[in-house]
Amino acid sequence: MRSVAACVVLAACLTGACAPTGLARTPGGRLYRAKCGSCHVRPESARFDRGGWVRVLDAHRDRLRLDGGQRLELLEHLAARPAAP
Repeated sequence: MRSVAACVVLAACLTGACAPTGLARTPGGRLYRAKCGSCHVRPESARFDRGGWVRVLDAHRDRLRLDGGQRLELLEHLAARPAAP
């Protein structure tokens, strides 16, 4: 099972899904890579509305250990909608 997950992550990176975007270069994007990226592939911002992302951060509070400013930066990153191509 672990090898399947590794293949999925590798395929995503090889196809450019892991490439830094404008959002990934923000403070929230850097926090995402540092705090969340070891377990999660790049999030789909449309997956949740802002309130949903607040609940996700609440659920991960003990693992993330963010101060108030970091939490806000990460929330802004997660709730941001990427520009349309």
